[in-house]
Amino acid sequence: MSNCQQHKYEIVTPAGLLQPLPIPDEVWIDISMDFIVGLPPCQGKSVIFVVVDHLSNYAILIQLLPLLSSLRTMCLSYMMSSGYHPQIDGQTEVVNRFWETYLRCSAAAQAKKWLLWLSWAEFSYNTAYHTSTKLTPFEVVYGRPPPTVTPYEPSITRFANVDRSLAA
Repeated sequence: MSNCQQHKYEIVTPAGLLQPLPIPDEVWIDISMDFIVGLPPCQGKSVIFVVVDHLSNYAILIQLLPLLSSLRTMCLSYMMSSGYHPQIDGQTEVVNRFWETYLRCSAAAQAKKWLLWLSWAEFSYNTAYHTSTKLTPFEVVYGRPPPTVTPYEPSITRFANVDRSLAA
């Protein structure tokens, strides 16, 4: 090892003590917002705007045209972050990884049709049990269990429109 390598100084600022974030008293009082960008265009959309409530973990997904600057001007105050340099609590980044994985798995065969899976991704996340709250985000926000989805079975389920659209 060279002399320079032995005496090289750390260029990273040492991390400070972690400060716990305050827990909100009500839903939708403390939210985080983020964007998922770089998606292939689908029906003229290529950006997902993610809003997450910190108390319930309930998330809302909004598909957007790539007009980020107009959205940023609407926000009174915001903290920008990225996956590599988080400047907030990290909750939205964790949730974004879920959306990206869900959409990648669901739309893998037809990546340019990710928008068709977005509502299912949102429903799946908001009706899934979260160990942190011991409830689903849906239950925290609405005070009741989430609705169930009846599975489609061609020989049992009788929905003519569904049968026609699936056959096409």
